[in-house]
Amino acid sequence: MNLRLPSIIALFAIAALACAPHSPAAPSDTTAVSVNSDDARKFVERYEALGAAFDVAVMDLYRDDARILITRTEANGQARKMEMTGKQFKDLIRQVMPAARRLGDVDHLTEIRFEDGKASVRVFADRY
Repeated sequence: MNLRLPSIIALFAIAALACAPHSPAAPSDTTAVSVNSDDARKFVERYEALGAAFDVAVMDLYRDDARILITRTEANGQARKMEMTGKQFKDLIRQVMPAARRLGDVDHLTEIRFEDGKASVRVFADRY
């Protein structure tokens, strides 16, 4: 049984994707890694596969200095915006993954879009 509110939609943008292997010692300068839309597509595919398997390795996809923007639309239509770093997002995943696994609560991404930047790619998607 899916206990989530059916109309929860999240739009997220990831300004600093970790499409290259993650290293905690990696420089925070995003110009050090060249990222394109193909890399971003692979990132999203891996994100979805790991999330569907409730694998905490999904956290390794995010750089600690990634910028995560989330707009959450509640069932009543009210939008709530949140911003966090990759490190904060990893902490959140660590906290909610056990409950998500128990509930069989898997994210579904639709309307996936990519926007190329100078040294990064922004990923936009509706997440249900």
